[in-house]
Amino acid sequence: LKLAGTLGLIGDHDEARREAAEMVKLNPKMSSVARIRGLNMYRNERFQSIHDKTIIQGLRNIEFPEEVASQ
Repeated sequence: LKLAGTLGLIGDHDEARREAAEMVKLNPKMSSVARIRGLNMYRNERFQSIHDKTIIQGLRNIEFPEEVASQ
């Protein structure tokens, strides 16, 4: 998660997409921004805000799905 988001944030989109695909392969629960944010990894709102502005933004930069596609 952190590697994919960081790579997306710094502009290495191809590698970020590969890392994001590996992340989803290892943990299918992390298949969208909404699901990742739903994990509530940080109790501290400030940390969550920083995470959203960096790691989540990096995922958005590589067009990682916002929501899980309905089946």
